[in-house]
Amino acid sequence: MKYEFDKAWKSDSALKALVHSLESAGGVAYLVGGCVRNTILGKPCTDIDIATDLLPEQVVSISKKEGYKVIQTGISYGTVTIVNAGRKFEVTTFRSDIKTYGRKASVKFTSEMKLDAMRRDFTMNSIYMAVSGEIIDPLGSLDDLLEKKIKFIGNPSERIEEDNLRILRFFRFLAEFNKGRSDIDQDTMEALYKYKKEVKSLSRERIWMELKRILSVPEPQHVFSIMIEEGILDEVLPPIEVEGLSKVVTAEKEYSVSPSHLIRLFSLNKSIGKKWVHYVSLTSNEAKMLEFIKESLAHYKELKTVAYKFGRGVAEGWLLNSCDGSFEVIPGKISEIINTGCNAFFPISGVDLLEEMEEGPELGRQMERLEKLWIKSGFKMSKEELLSKSKS
Repeated sequence: MKYEFDKAWKSDSALKALVHSLESAGGVAYLVGGCVRNTILGKPCTDIDIATDLLPEQVVSISKKEGYKVIQTGISYGTVTIVNAGRKFEVTTFRSDIKTYGRKASVKFTSEMKLDAMRRDFTMNSIYMAVSGEIIDPLGSLDDLLEKKIKFIGNPSERIEEDNLRILRFFRFLAEFNKGRSDIDQDTMEALYKYKKEVKSLSRERIWMELKRILSVPEPQHVFSIMIEEGILDEVLPPIEVEGLSKVVTAEKEYSVSPSHLIRLFSLNKSIGKKWVHYVSLTSNEAKMLEFIKESLAHYKELKTVAYKFGRGVAEGWLLNSCDGSFEVIPGKISEIINTGCNAFFPISGVDLLEEMEEGPELGRQMERLEKLWIKSGFKMSKEELLSKSKS
């Protein structure tokens, strides 16, 4: 069955040129997957995947003839990346899985779109779209997408066995669509629970990619609550609690602080700081930020002091994770308070004290004492006032 849809790709000349090249060679070419899903739901789309009945070798030959750059991303699986006008498009031949090995599979190329659709994960990702905006829906999945139903294609256990990442992807879409436990059918929940230990087979990079997306939705605590109750993350994360995350989400709204997936991650377990890097793929700077939030919560009781010591990101992390009664959280103009701390500049240096003492541990202790006095004054003490205190 075919549906008419808004011509979302009408102005994309690079895409239209590539599709025209494939069609002129006797093939078909349709957009598929996330770009179609997002277009139908009115969301932005960055990555564009194209499905075709042409064999990978034909796609390579046609593209080179047209002068497009060709990257043989996974040609044995039917996927070729084509670069046209500086834009990347993944072109994959219609295929069916013969045998799967986790995230890899032995595939058989086919000319049938329906067979290609049946090997995908969720019904909402099995919809194809022409560049004209026309929709082709071989499995009758459009209603599921419009109703934001997250349904595996066929048997949920079989789909998860094919690719264990689909467990986390399911919960990511559950979060993005703001769905809850009542939206998960019994067969799906049983399959997710049955294969939950297989999440440990995934790399830290893959785990973090999906968790980061879940943490970035407006209200991620509801989905984390389900995952915690069902033990979905027990094999890959330290002990986590949803209560801290819920308080952070509430505090973000109360203090008009933009959500941060890192601060939200920290709130799930506040005791490990930089050790989160053992569980998810963080950069060194991200790990440091989590450690600084942990340190600031342990040693500081004023927002502006944390901002001065560690900067805005850590200050916001301190603020949002202090909303459990451990500290008195300052109401009012949060951004102004943080800016005051971030822009504060300690007006003296060790050189200013060399007339009174020699370099060494005593000089460092004196600098530390004067800095504490300056911070206590609200960053108001002048250089002269501080130096007079150094003599007392």
